Amino acid sequence: MPQQISRASFVGMVVRDPFYEFGSDPANPAATNAAFQDEMGRMLAMAGVQWVRLEIHLGDDVQGDLAKHDYFINTVAPRHGFKVLALLAFDVVRDRNLWDLNCLQAECMVGGSKYGGGVNSFMQQWLDRSLMVADRYGSRIAAYEVLNEQNRLPPSGLGIEPTITGRLMTKFYRFCHGIGTPAGESHGCGQSQIVLGGLHPRGTGDPTKPSTIKLTDAQYLAAIYSDPSSFASFYKSYGYYPLDGVGYHPYPEEVRLSLPRQVYVDTGIQRMLKVLDAYDPSKPLWITEIGYNLAFAGNDPSQLGAFVRDIYTTLAQQPRIANVFWFKYEDFAPAEGSNAQKWGMVRIPFTADASRPDGVRYQAQGQPAEVRTTFSVLRELTGTPLFPARAYLPMVAR
Repeated sequence: MPQQISRASFVGMVVRDPFYEFGSDPANPAATNAAFQDEMGRMLAMAGVQWVRLEIHLGDDVQGDLAKHDYFINTVAPRHGFKVLALLAFDVVRDRNLWDLNCLQAECMVGGSKYGGGVNSFMQQWLDRSLMVADRYGSRIAAYEVLNEQNRLPPSGLGIEPTITGRLMTKFYRFCHGIGTPAGESHGCGQSQIVLGGLHPRGTGDPTKPSTIKLTDAQYLAAIYSDPSSFASFYKSYGYYPLDGVGYHPYPEEVRLSLPRQVYVDTGIQRMLKVLDAYDPSKPLWITEIGYNLAFAGNDPSQLGAFVRDIYTTLAQQPRIANVFWFKYEDFAPAEGSNAQKWGMVRIPFTADASRPDGVRYQAQGQPAEVRTTFSVLRELTGTPLFPARAYLPMVAR
């Protein structure tokens, strides 16, 4: 009898961001490529995926860029009953230098911000735009993830200061839930779960010693919880912390099955749970990324299938883990060579195209040239028939 996991809603996937499929069909250069997104939705549904994680990208044309996300969120996701986790990371302000976010100097601060004290200009813009996303989509977004691998960013894995991360998380949470906000202000994220962005297990680098880790993943999380300018003061006022879960990315080193899962996945998870036990034991971990680059594993599909099955069956048995998002739906560039990025459940042919925002153009209809064992294993684990019947929920105008 095929092996199944008891929590079908446990299975999520990081998808190709809808932003990148605007104008990607040469036949419709000024429109969303609906065919690509329809095909992606169909494949995700057949794999038994229940949650999808997509990133919001906003540049100078905020309203125009926001509209590029509409078709997937308003049409494709409801068609298949997907719950959407919207990643609000650094590309919410893609027209700014992300290192502005780390500035705590007086010249960076915004006086009289409606978001309260300790707000620099990057934070102000990020909050304005993120709440604009919530206003547009309302209940279509089931959860928001605030930042992504913020504890380890280039250059040299220095990351964003825990103080900044804690402040941004707290202020977004307050304005979503109308806690201490200007009179009458409300937004469309009041019923959405709000998750701290996925932390990287490698930790935060030391700028004075490039090979040294200044803060481990667990220390970074503890620093957020104990920060008197955000989490600690919020807890003192309200008796709980301003989040619904903690994101984590427990990638094994080089994603090789030969290194036991228990060493590189479970150990990291236990480190994070220990911090949660100390501060916030009712909150779960969200594994918002975990994946397997087939190119790093000798292109052996049996190893890939074994890893997928191992991850989902073992983690589904841990009640403190809310869900697991596979990274990711499609391969991305480069396609070949020593740095090939074969992470996808599917391989869709693509070519280099400097005119595109991410530098590549995928086959316009999104037809996979290869469907990997990830697909069949997830379908088996979720007990999904090859052609699942999902209720279509019509788009509601907002």
